[in-house]
Amino acid sequence: CWSILAVVPQQSTCLSTNINETIKIVSNLFNDSQIQGTCILSPSLKRAELNGQISTVPLSDILENDEFKFFQYVSFIVQLFIVISISVSFMTMGSALHHTIKGVVDSFWNPTLEAETNLTKYGNAFQYVTARRITQWFCSLVIFSIVFGIAMSNPKGFKTILEQAGSLFQNIEMGLFLAIMIYKVSTAEYRHYILPFQLPRWFTLLQWIIPAYFGLAVFYDIYHILRHYAK
Repeated sequence: CWSILAVVPQQSTCLSTNINETIKIVSNLFNDSQIQGTCILSPSLKRAELNGQISTVPLSDILENDEFKFFQYVSFIVQLFIVISISVSFMTMGSALHHTIKGVVDSFWNPTLEAETNLTKYGNAFQYVTARRITQWFCSLVIFSIVFGIAMSNPKGFKTILEQAGSLFQNIEMGLFLAIMIYKVSTAEYRHYILPFQLPRWFTLLQWIIPAYFGLAVFYDIYHILRHYAK
């Protein structure tokens, strides 16, 4: 993050497209009166945000300039890291969504229905292909198709929702559910369980710091979302 802030400017500079004119450096040209084709906006964090791009895109644009040929390998490493990072992130979130769908199907699945829809009578190949698993795969396919359709139809909006909703729900998860887990294990009902790596007693006194910290983050996310859509 510090490297991006040190290399990529926060605001763009408008460079004239006419080589006969004197190039005037004018900052913060993001108003509606700007005529398309009269200038070229240099890479910046603001331009990347308006185009729905991540901050490493203008960094790569700057490093791939002829003026910085020596640092072009850094651009390749950054792009490779982003590809791996995004792939791992989406696979992790996708796996979590898939297992969540499986859990929801299992919670509503009737054991009697499982016995009635047993497919092993049609051969050993159906030992693992059960009606419940087919239902889980079908529900996962439908929900993932909806998410994929939204992402392809409006990538910028999907990126914005993913950033805002992802941060909000992650803070709620860490601030609420983690605090509840720590509180439950510290109650008398679970104190008699022997844990191989048990935390010290004084650590439970810090359990209120977690919801307080992530609670402030939740309020900030809500404020940021309301401010974003109020513009």
